[in-house]
Amino acid sequence: RVETPQPLPAAPTVIAPRKGPLGPSAQLSFTVVPGATEYHIEIARDADLIVDARQLVATATAHVLTEPLAAGKWFWRVTAKSADGFIGLPSKVYSFEVKR
Repeated sequence: RVETPQPLPAAPTVIAPRKGPLGPSAQLSFTVVPGATEYHIEIARDADLIVDARQLVATATAHVLTEPLAAGKWFWRVTAKSADGFIGLPSKVYSFEVKR
């Protein structure tokens, strides 16, 4: 039996940080995507998200980085995943600075 097509989850919108320093709370935040059950966060040293890449999974729209990042510029984006396992398009890529 073929199921009815379902739309992919929408791309989340990044709230903060969008550029500049990472705040003392080290929190990444983004908008809620209806139907999403988890969010995949990608962080890396380059805008292509390849160099020193890290992937995190969050179930809320705010995620505190528990592992410290090295000083310098970092880039990040987030993607929503539905309860059925479908992954939507990623957000735009934004950057932030880690200062020590």
